[in-house]
Amino acid sequence: MIIRYFQIFAILVVLSLCGQRVSAQVPHDQPTAEQKLMKGIELFEKELYGSAIQLFDEIVLYHKRVGFNDISADAEFYAAISALQLDNQDAEYRIVNFIKRNPESPRIQRACFFMGQYKYDEQEWESAVYWFGRVERYRLERQERSEYYFKQGYAWLMLEEEEKANKLFYELLDFPESDYYGPGVYYYSHIEYTRGNYETALKGFKALKEDPTFSPIVPYYMAHIYFLQQKYDKVISYVPTIINEVTPKRKAEMQRMLGNAWFKQANYDSARVYLEKYKESTDNFKRYDLYQLAYSYYQTGAYEKAANNFSLITSKQDSLSQNANYHMAASYLKQGDKKNAHLAFGSASRMSFNDKIKEDALFNYAKLTYELSFAPFDETIRIFHSYLDQYDNSDRSDMIYNYLVDVYMTSKNYRRALESIDKIKQKNRQVTNALQKVAFYRGIELYNNLKYADAIAMFDKSLGAGGNDAQLISLARYWKAECLFREKKYDQAIQHYKQYLTTPGAYSTSYYNLTNYNVAYSFFKQAEYNAASIWFRKYIDNADSAITRILYDATVRLGDSYFVQRKYNQALLAYKDATKIPVEENDYAIFQQGFTAGVLHNYKQKIDVLIPLTTRESSLLADDALFETGQAYIQLNKPAQGIAQFEKLIREYPRSNYMKKSHLQAGLMYFNMGDNEKAADHFKYLIEHHKGSDEYGEALVALKNIYLDQNKVDEYFSYAKKLNINISSNEQDSLLYLSAEKAYLNGEAEHSRELFNEYLTRFADGQFTLKAHFYLAQSLFNDENLDKAIPHYKYVIKQPLNSFTETALYNLATIYRDKSNASKAWEYYSRLEPIASNKRMLMESRVGQMRAAIKLEDYKKVEKAASQILITEKLPEEIAREARFNKARALEKLGRNTEALVQYRLVAQNLQTPQGAESKYAVARLEYEAGKTALAENEIQNFIKNGTPHQYWLGKSFLLLARIYQESGKAFQAKAYLQSIIDNYAIKDDGIIKEAEERLAEITTSEDVKFETGKDADLELEFDRNSKVDTTQLK
Repeated sequence: MIIRYFQIFAILVVLSLCGQRVSAQVPHDQPTAEQKLMKGIELFEKELYGSAIQLFDEIVLYHKRVGFNDISADAEFYAAISALQLDNQDAEYRIVNFIKRNPESPRIQRACFFMGQYKYDEQEWESAVYWFGRVERYRLERQERSEYYFKQGYAWLMLEEEEKANKLFYELLDFPESDYYGPGVYYYSHIEYTRGNYETALKGFKALKEDPTFSPIVPYYMAHIYFLQQKYDKVISYVPTIINEVTPKRKAEMQRMLGNAWFKQANYDSARVYLEKYKESTDNFKRYDLYQLAYSYYQTGAYEKAANNFSLITSKQDSLSQNANYHMAASYLKQGDKKNAHLAFGSASRMSFNDKIKEDALFNYAKLTYELSFAPFDETIRIFHSYLDQYDNSDRSDMIYNYLVDVYMTSKNYRRALESIDKIKQKNRQVTNALQKVAFYRGIELYNNLKYADAIAMFDKSLGAGGNDAQLISLARYWKAECLFREKKYDQAIQHYKQYLTTPGAYSTSYYNLTNYNVAYSFFKQAEYNAASIWFRKYIDNADSAITRILYDATVRLGDSYFVQRKYNQALLAYKDATKIPVEENDYAIFQQGFTAGVLHNYKQKIDVLIPLTTRESSLLADDALFETGQAYIQLNKPAQGIAQFEKLIREYPRSNYMKKSHLQAGLMYFNMGDNEKAADHFKYLIEHHKGSDEYGEALVALKNIYLDQNKVDEYFSYAKKLNINISSNEQDSLLYLSAEKAYLNGEAEHSRELFNEYLTRFADGQFTLKAHFYLAQSLFNDENLDKAIPHYKYVIKQPLNSFTETALYNLATIYRDKSNASKAWEYYSRLEPIASNKRMLMESRVGQMRAAIKLEDYKKVEKAASQILITEKLPEEIAREARFNKARALEKLGRNTEALVQYRLVAQNLQTPQGAESKYAVARLEYEAGKTALAENEIQNFIKNGTPHQYWLGKSFLLLARIYQESGKAFQAKAYLQSIIDNYAIKDDGIIKEAEERLAEITTSEDVKFETGKDADLELEFDRNSKVDTTQLK
């Protein structure tokens, strides 16, 4: 552009030089300044700028000497412009210097204009607008002016001064012949487009429809403008005519516009066609586009696709998410999927952007919660109350109240249900009936968790509710009596059992006859044996023969009651009846039958009954039976047979409590038979191994008599001396011990301890040393002086097995358990197990071992002890549950997950207990860890359906279910379950809510990223300020 202008300008300069009078003489053989200037311009026109600059600089230098300023200014001007053309480093300096030195030159305007062009080409926008700003545009030619408007406008645009730029681009509308007209109109129209002046922009873009540079993009702008003007008919008619001519990227956007336009026209079939094409051809879709596609699916009956697409746009808290959740719920309902509909309605109800949607969603959420029995955190009651609080004037209020009463009647979270019912001020008959039922079941729940006092309060609440369910009234009285029995308040228990029996509706319950048994046991526990026998007989006479375990126990206890009253014949018949009842173990009944026969002096019958029991090696009463048959043979004057029984017991049951007595009885029998040597062997065993026992003293006397009969007194003294037996002090030994024992038995604890200590000081190795240590330990133990009791118990257990070993071991184990010394506790519990004399003590030893091993984190020992507990007969339900649960945990710790699952499943059958709830979660967790996510999900859904009062494990299960859904691509379901925890979980500080919030944020963030990867396409075109139209070819 600069060259063309200078061609014109050079002609003018030459013409002016021809008429100029030369004021200085030059040699005739040298060219004049004018000739040099003409030559320089000639070189300039030929674009030989370097040579031209050389001539122009010579002119400037010469004229500085002689003072020809006009020619010098022209040469200086041409030299600066030549430098610009060569992009020399001194070009800008030359221009600036020219302007400074020639302030009056008419060429300054043109110098500024050329400088502006130069800075424009260099993209130095601030400098460009500076130099253009110094130009008086109306002194420019028309073509120069169009260039001036465009380039200055473009520079301002690059400086983000759209207002200034647009005014200059607007001027170009009057230059249709200019090469800058097209770019200028384009930028002007684009700016108007971005400002929302669509009609003005449209007019400009239409003017460019035939422009070869801009015609490819003009239809795209026009389509967008029609869309933004909401002229959907024009979009629908115009876009199809151009859609196949645009680029693939533009085609996707055209499809999007068509889909949107059809959607706005409520033509959902056409909308889904184009929106589907758009979704298939790009990853840069917006949430609202997905909403339109999902809604089009919904309106055209494609409910599964609708739900899937709605679920993708619910990550944000906005009106779009609320609407999407609501219609997703409707889509699920159309498919009959109430579970997912319930979750979606819940999500919609938590947002308040559209109150109409919120109300309807909240109602449907509550209704589906009720219908699905989905209330793990008691959502149903809370949601119904929330609805009533927010929409108390709703037409649905009556319906809600009816639902609410039904919920109270069926709620499994009885504690929360009670809290809710208590808030109702005016309780009608439906509510009082609900209160009666809910309080009753809350009482049962507390009873199962061994909280008997709290359970009693609930049964009283049920009884005082004013409900009209007679059977519930009777049952509340029954279970209140059960609680009192468990608390050992037997008189009160009897009173309430009897009230239950006389309550209308009691007879039709399954507990009616069982109550006779319970009353009998209450009397039995208080040693009121006559009353007990009457009530046991009532139970037996009305018992269902199928309930063999209780019938057996009642019959045995009837026998016991008769026996204690010395009604031996009746006792014998009762025990005999008990042996006929088909139970797994009837050892006790057999033994008592034989023993009672002996009391009645029917020794042959006693032997006949007991002999079979002596061969039952697994029976805890086999050693008892052996001893009693031995005693019976003695009574029948059959000492040899009696001795055989005693010696069999000694051989086969060396740890039996009857072992010492068997030695004594065998020794006495041998002595009576004249076999003094064998008699002495038995007596010496007792003297040497069981000093301090009752049998020790008798053995010592019997041995002395043997030596006296044989006239071997010296040998007796010699034997006694060898064993450090002080024969002369025995009487003093006995008197001091007996006085201490008498004080102990009379309850004079402190005095007895003084006497026992005195005895042990004086007779450290006396014949009653063992007893003194034991009774002193017992006295200290009973007064909770445990540290002082320990050494005395330890003395007892160091002695050979004796009648005190069992109690001493048990009490030592108890002391160390309470001291949290698990290692010592386990040691003594484990030593107790092999010598346990009855099933209760056997169970105590095994349970103690298990609990101590848990604290020691020795899972092999835990598993072993728990397994032993589970094979113990007549195991209380709560102990069996604890053992099975601990066995499961131990197996899991040992890496035997398959076996652990078996145990966990058994414990999880009762979700009302804490172990059952934790086990249910453990089953799901182990299935998940094994990759069996479908099984894990089923376990959790079953857990949710059945409910539990133990929220923590249900909360953990919800978190696990959310993880399963998240990992399987079901983000909506995952978020819904996490939100359910946040909204409904009652415990605020156990970490469940915090984890749910963190996980929900994590999922939401990951969903947001999906819409942020790459450019988020918009209906509006973005203007790239760093781009510019190529104007290098514009003339």
